[in-house]
Amino acid sequence: MTSQAPPILLLKVGGNTGFLEGALGDLPSLLAAGGPRSVIVHGGGPAITRLMEKLALPVSFRDGLRVTDAAALEAATMVLRGQVNTALVGELVQQGVRAVGLSGVDAGMVRAIPHSNPDLGRVGEAGDVRPTLLRLLLAEGMVPCVAPLALDDVGQVRSLNADTMAGALSASLGARWTVFLTDVPGILYEDGSHAERLSPPEVEAMIQDGQISGGMIPKARACLAALGHGARAVYIADGRRRGGLAGLLAGDRSGATMFADPAVER
Repeated sequence: MTSQAPPILLLKVGGNTGFLEGALGDLPSLLAAGGPRSVIVHGGGPAITRLMEKLALPVSFRDGLRVTDAAALEAATMVLRGQVNTALVGELVQQGVRAVGLSGVDAGMVRAIPHSNPDLGRVGEAGDVRPTLLRLLLAEGMVPCVAPLALDDVGQVRSLNADTMAGALSASLGARWTVFLTDVPGILYEDGSHAERLSPPEVEAMIQDGQISGGMIPKARACLAALGHGARAVYIADGRRRGGLAGLLAGDRSGATMFADPAVER
């Protein structure tokens, strides 16, 4: 009889440097103790904006997504696959983690489809996901770190929202935990109180009335997408707290919002 493989943890992190100073810093010790097989998806928005400003390129967003022409895509590729991915992998390797840098382009892992809003330019949405490469790396004890770039059907690179990429990979891998680490303690109500648990209809209602807005919209919808495709537990959590990730995996949901379908027992 073969032993059951450890469960999978899908983490989405921002693109700032000093990745391991907050909750992500729990990962090396979790892995050393035989913790979950882990995949990381990272963003890089602030660094992309800084580079575009240095290059005197226009910066604009619509519904939390960057308007990306050919020049903006070139800047995004330089930042995501070069600067941010390398920095993340380097920090993890320095802490003894066998991290590997990838993007959705590698091995055709993620197929991009043009975004439904053509005004966004070279932005894509996640189509088919082929997680074979990720599974091979996980089986070897490695931690794939994935930049949100992917090829479309005509071989053109497109930039994907990192939250959307994370939701798609989580669903394809059947991740036991999907955790979006951010700089807020989950979703907040209008009065500033913390939403500990939200159902899909509640999330959509909060988007419609503006309680969830801007860059939190694709994050919340990515959570719902992962949930709808079989993810067993999806969270938006405060990534600033060292110990927060370990606590969350142990059942402590303070500083996090759990997304769950009330019709499904979890």
